[in-house]
Amino acid sequence: MSKAYPDPGATRNPGAGADIPALVTSLADTLAPLTVLDERGAAVTLGTLWRDRTAVVALVRHFG
Repeated sequence: MSKAYPDPGATRNPGAGADIPALVTSLADTLAPLTVLDERGAAVTLGTLWRDRTAVVALVRHFG
């Protein structure tokens, strides 16, 4: 008897097929009020980084 495997065309990502711009906007709205530290250690409201321009945000965690 063969083992049943999921359809390779099926996706495990429940958000797949979602409207990507709407998903990004929703995520941006959720993250915007959070406060993070910039490279100098000053507190910055995350949403101010992309309020007036397009931004790529990379979050780095330092262990130590």
